[in-house]
Amino acid sequence: MGKTEEWAVKNYFVTVWGKPTNEGKFPKVGSMRCGSRALLIEERGDDYKILSPLDGSIGWVNEIQISKVIRQNPTTFEKCEN
Repeated sequence: MGKTEEWAVKNYFVTVWGKPTNEGKFPKVGSMRCGSRALLIEERGDDYKILSPLDGSIGWVNEIQISKVIRQNPTTFEKCEN
């Protein structure tokens, strides 16, 4: 796209959906900034149910929308072994 990573973090948002991908059409329930860390609530196939740090919405993102999953203790933020 000819834009820097910094530009993407400031200007690009990931849509948080009301349902996982395999359940068909779904409403938008929120969004989160590109490059932010969300709290992982559930995994279902290629989809992740998350809590958005931007607007507090709870919904689904597809693995194609994320670059990696870092598993951390939600209280201490220490990296989990598995």
